[in-house]
Amino acid sequence: MVRAKMLFSVNLCIVLTICCFGTRALFSNHYFTQIPINNIPSIYHSVASLTVSTKALCGIHCVRKPSCRYFLFNVTSLSCNLLGLDNPTDAFDLNNYVTWEVFTLESACPNSKQYIEQFDKCIKINTHIQLNWFDAQTACENDGGTLMIINSDAEFEFFQQLFASLIVSPDFFHLGARMLGPAYDDFYWVYGANVGAKVKSNHWAPSQPDNLFEDEYCIASRSDDNFYLNDITCAWYQGFYVCEYFL
Repeated sequence: MVRAKMLFSVNLCIVLTICCFGTRALFSNHYFTQIPINNIPSIYHSVASLTVSTKALCGIHCVRKPSCRYFLFNVTSLSCNLLGLDNPTDAFDLNNYVTWEVFTLESACPNSKQYIEQFDKCIKINTHIQLNWFDAQTACENDGGTLMIINSDAEFEFFQQLFASLIVSPDFFHLGARMLGPAYDDFYWVYGANVGAKVKSNHWAPSQPDNLFEDEYCIASRSDDNFYLNDITCAWYQGFYVCEYFL
């Protein structure tokens, strides 16, 4: 169920929003919430003006423009105005928009410094307690997520660098992969009862996986391997862990 949220295409999000757009809607990895026009701080100005067929498309343009923080939509003229802080396109007077619908852009991640929003998901890095792999997965599930899975080289490299910036002493992070086949390298990313892609060979540390203790069926990103992946004993190794929450 959690995984299915990530599989919605942008086009499907647009269709759903056209049907159901009310005071709060989800586009990509952001929420738009309808607000009174007077809630817009005076420091914001127009960064783009365009004509679109629906407020949903106006919202999509706001998502795609990094500087956009608010958007205004006129149902009658089908005009869309994006508001931000950089590169103003023209003078902006809120008094000219009192009949327009106004929305603010918010991250879909919880409003907390514990969360990082990357790769269309929220990431929560837990360094306050060390658990074994099973307990870490349970902790993530109890919080509405799953142990983090890695879908691409770009994602792997990003988290390698992030982990290195967080950990000084030798340590590791549990991630959401397990050995599911007869061979030592048959590790797959898992989320709940679902099985994803096989762990890529270039993400492993040298000579890994090796099943050193003949029961290393789980996976971790280890500091002493420059945060490349290493197979570990699921019930034994106590480490930090990373949860992800699909948007």
